[in-house]
Amino acid sequence: MIDTEKIINDFHFYKQIFNSVQQAVIVTDADAKIILWNKFAERLYGYTANEAIGKITFELLSPPELISNHWDVLRLLNKADNTKTEYYLKNKNGKIFPVRLSLSPLYNSDNTIFAFVGVSEDISDEKAKEKRIIESEKQYRSLAENFPNGALFLLDSNYQYRIANGDVFKQADITPDYVEGKKVWEVFPDIWEQIEPYHTAGLQGEKGYYEVEFQERIYSNQVIPVIFENHADNMVIVVAQDVTNKKKTEIELINNKEYFKAIFEQAAAGIGVALPTGQLINCNQKLADILGYTIEELTNLTVLEITFADDIEYEKKNILDILNHKLDTFIIEKRYIHKTGKIVWANLSSNVVRNENGQIKFVIAVVTDISERKKVETELILAKEKVEKNEQLFKSLIENASDGVVILDKNGKFKYGSPNAARHFGYTKHDVIGHCGDEFTHPDDLPLIAKTLETIFQNPKLKPQIKYRFKRKDGEYRWIETTFTNLLSDKAINGIILNFTDITERKRLYDDLIIAKEKAEENEEKFRTLFEELKNGVTLTHKGILVDINSCMVDMLGFNSKQEILGRSLLDFMTPQSKEIAINEINKLHANQVNKSTTEFTYKRTDGTEFTVDMIGSKIEFDNKTFGLSVHHDITERKLFEQELLAAKEKAEESDRLKSSFLQNISHEVRTPLNAISGFSQLIVKPNLTLEKQKKFSGMIAENSEKLIGIITDVIEISQIQSKITKPKLTEFDIIFFLGSIIKTFTIKAIEKNIDLQAIIDIPYQQFIIQSDKEKLQKILSHIIENAIKFTTQGSVSIFCELENKNIKFAISDTGIGISNEMQKVIFEPFRQVETGLTRNFGGNGLGLSLAKSYTELLNGSISLTSEINKGTTFFISIPTNKISLQTPEKLTNEKKYTVNTLLIVEDEYSNYEYLLELLNETKLKILYAANGQQAIDLCKENATIDLILMDIKMPIMDGHTAAKLIKGFRSDIPIIAQTAYALESERETFIEIFDDYITKPISEEVLNEKITKYMTIVR
Repeated sequence: MIDTEKIINDFHFYKQIFNSVQQAVIVTDADAKIILWNKFAERLYGYTANEAIGKITFELLSPPELISNHWDVLRLLNKADNTKTEYYLKNKNGKIFPVRLSLSPLYNSDNTIFAFVGVSEDISDEKAKEKRIIESEKQYRSLAENFPNGALFLLDSNYQYRIANGDVFKQADITPDYVEGKKVWEVFPDIWEQIEPYHTAGLQGEKGYYEVEFQERIYSNQVIPVIFENHADNMVIVVAQDVTNKKKTEIELINNKEYFKAIFEQAAAGIGVALPTGQLINCNQKLADILGYTIEELTNLTVLEITFADDIEYEKKNILDILNHKLDTFIIEKRYIHKTGKIVWANLSSNVVRNENGQIKFVIAVVTDISERKKVETELILAKEKVEKNEQLFKSLIENASDGVVILDKNGKFKYGSPNAARHFGYTKHDVIGHCGDEFTHPDDLPLIAKTLETIFQNPKLKPQIKYRFKRKDGEYRWIETTFTNLLSDKAINGIILNFTDITERKRLYDDLIIAKEKAEENEEKFRTLFEELKNGVTLTHKGILVDINSCMVDMLGFNSKQEILGRSLLDFMTPQSKEIAINEINKLHANQVNKSTTEFTYKRTDGTEFTVDMIGSKIEFDNKTFGLSVHHDITERKLFEQELLAAKEKAEESDRLKSSFLQNISHEVRTPLNAISGFSQLIVKPNLTLEKQKKFSGMIAENSEKLIGIITDVIEISQIQSKITKPKLTEFDIIFFLGSIIKTFTIKAIEKNIDLQAIIDIPYQQFIIQSDKEKLQKILSHIIENAIKFTTQGSVSIFCELENKNIKFAISDTGIGISNEMQKVIFEPFRQVETGLTRNFGGNGLGLSLAKSYTELLNGSISLTSEINKGTTFFISIPTNKISLQTPEKLTNEKKYTVNTLLIVEDEYSNYEYLLELLNETKLKILYAANGQQAIDLCKENATIDLILMDIKMPIMDGHTAAKLIKGFRSDIPIIAQTAYALESERETFIEIFDDYITKPISEEVLNEKITKYMTIVR
């Protein structure tokens, strides 16, 4: 008898594991009675462990007709270790479904079986898929058996024919019975290599079509993929038809001269026929119309003679590839030259016709005019102007104000405090920002503050000034005089500005003065001393006439002595506006409406200049007489500062508007190429993409990457200029050749906009060498010319150059939209643009003219302009040159070259290394790799065959600068080329101290080959 308790105890340790298994696990005794039942079995069969334990598995789970089979399985298990089988079970709800069951016996020490472990899983989905495959195969067989006019084959993933039908290959004695069950290469051994790629592509989900010649017959074959969830089960349908007769008919039709002539002459596209040399021998009228020639004129020209200069080298390569049998068909976009000289963009589809010996008879070219489309594309991706990220330009003068400035929100909480405010009272911004001003104000002064705030809320135009006590961080209360300004409606500030001055010392002086006055009755000498020594102006009047005045006030008014002033009225020295205010205040004092008056007055000095004072006036009784005592504190500087602060606020508001416009522009400028890069990067990986589109999309990605790099480089470059890092780099160059190169650059843009681009060089020499910074001069002129073309919709752009003494002078004129007088004053400032907002007609980000001006001043030159709205603009540029001559400069060349054996690439980013490896794939170079500077040093010490090093700059462990310097110490003969992402001129100059040359990332194949061949002869 089996001890079931013992079995349960044995499994108790593994209970958690047992219940976590994601398959139904059932343990029975030798008679198939259930003794263990895991959680997954509950979910699969619907019975709980309590319901299942003690039951016979066959009675609980199996239909009656399958019970005998279960006992057969148990009998097999008594003779073997385990068994696997598939059969149907039913769950608690009566649902019958297929399962895969693995049964394993458990043995006692005497090698007798005491239990069975069953692991089962639902295979309903697998069975359903098998059923669908079988049904699909039946459908395909039915289709094949009824397929008309050809043969239909079904191949599985092992290239074995599952179904075959039709008699299309009956001439080769290939019947369906012969085909089915065989591999493709067994049936068609002679053409297997030719057709295998199409069948393989079909198994991978790609449709295909091919024609093949078999036993003197031509067959067309359409490949249709049959895809299943498990791609290992994929199949392919091949529909074959005998098209021998059809092909013969096509050949006869092509040979029909009249038919060909009709197609040739009536084609919607231009068609030309050329010899392998490029000589045109025939063309239709459409091609002649596209290029502006007659048919007779065009057939006397070669392909190269009507090709745009920049495309000639590529055209020569195509001709060479045709002659070398590397190319028979190609489709490209290229530029032709119209008879009038304008550029014609075209889509060119060429096909080479050879004779039976493979020799070229002629080349047929189909040309479609795409000039309008290219024009639109060019306008959409027009190069943008430079950008600037240095937000520090917008710092307000408020940061350096001598008085304190704070801003309260509408609830009276601090939202800003100037540095000087913090220094006055010892707080950090974290101590006060977000706190209410009441926390720092003397309790006795809170009603005054509340009343002042109520006043400016009711009348925002008022700017009341009050005095109250404010607590320092150390607990001391200081008297401050504060002007309240309500700017809650100003979106830029949205708060209440408090402009305050610490008057504690002044108030103490005033209090001291009152005390001194009281003591003066007892000791006039002491009063007089104090009166004279005060640093503020003090006056004493009786009935409006000055009876005493201290030296400070005499100096303020610009007189030499008191005698010149005494006996006169203070009103004599005031401005007319201040006189009215003073009379009003005096009347208040005499009417006892106020005990003292605090008012601002403006005085005129003897020299006519004006100054403003803060005057505290009061009445005093002395010798039964009433006197007026006034203390004058010169606040001229403070008033000037307030004016500067207001101007700074206005400038900050303008800067904020410029910043917002700039951010909109830069977002557009950066996102435009990014959108193209991202979009075409996604499109290029789409399946079934043609080679033509792959090339086109790759070109778009590369073109927009260059634009994005240009934008980023220009942003950093203007930052370098403003940080005064950029320095001029003087070289000698031919100014005439230089100007010709620039004009050539902009000729295409001008032609595309239908604008006349004129250049007048008033230099009576064929060569004229100057010394200046060639790169910066090019950028100055490029910015101005590009703007001129951009803002001119019709008319012309003219460039005039002349010599005057040792200055090169330029005048660049256009007939564009012009610049207003107001905008001319600020047009050279960063981010300034003729248009702003989201509805601009012209692109750009407002940095072009700022860069041009910065570079001009860096070269000690000058730049100015004249303009009139809707009539055009002329920019005048004058650049001094350090040397002028007619002698051609000597060209520095590196005569030392090597025959390359081994190239070392030092690059921490492995993807960059793989890219360089791909660019050099066609060379016979032996290429070594190092991930950092230290590895590069070790390789150079171990390998004496290394001839050239491409060295990255920024790397872990050891950077490129350090590694290059150490390698030069023991292998000075190795040329080292820096490859770097640092593209600015100021950074490039650091390379020449260590490296032989440098190359800027991203690296193009053309530039890489140019740099390497500069030092070595590459064997290919």
